[in-house]
Amino acid sequence: MADPVAIEVQNFFKQYLKGERNFFKINLSKVNLSGLHLAKANLNQANLGGANLNGAHLRGAMLSQANLRGAALYGSNLREANLRGVDCQGANLSGADLRGADLREANLTAARLYGADLSEANISDANLSRAKLSGAVLRSANLKRAILIEAEISCAILRDVNLVQADLSRADLTYTVLHSGDLSQAILTDTDLSRADLDWLILEGTNLSSELVLDWT
Repeated sequence: MADPVAIEVQNFFKQYLKGERNFFKINLSKVNLSGLHLAKANLNQANLGGANLNGAHLRGAMLSQANLRGAALYGSNLREANLRGVDCQGANLSGADLRGADLREANLTAARLYGADLSEANISDANLSRAKLSGAVLRSANLKRAILIEAEISCAILRDVNLVQADLSRADLTYTVLHSGDLSQAILTDTDLSRADLDWLILEGTNLSSELVLDWT
């Protein structure tokens, strides 16, 4: 009996070569899609768990509520993509271009985003607990109400970022550039800001309790 998943994958590549870009709810779990051009493709609610999308061109793609758990997206182009509600837990997005992407309510728990560019991305209400954001660029990113508990954000650039009501408990922001950001009502319990470059921050109502680290020596 033919494997229905294998048939779906075969059909995907046939349709892809014909120029089709509507793949709503398709199952491409663990499939090698590296380097494919899927700009503006409809992959809403698709199952891409564990898929290889390294270097894929997904600019403007629709991936709302897609499953990308454990997927490899190293160096992929996701600029202005719709990733609202996507599940990227444990995914590797290091070096990815996520400028202007919609990541509202996304699950990025333990995701690797080393050196990724998230400038002007909307990451509000997303879960980035234990995410790896070292060296990432988040210029003018919206992280309102984002959960960044125990996130690794060292050596990152956070200029003009919105962190209103964000939870940065036990997060590592060492050597981070944090300028002109709004941290109103943010939670900074046990946050490590040692050697961070801080300037022109809004801290109205910010929770600075417990062992906040501010060591510039």
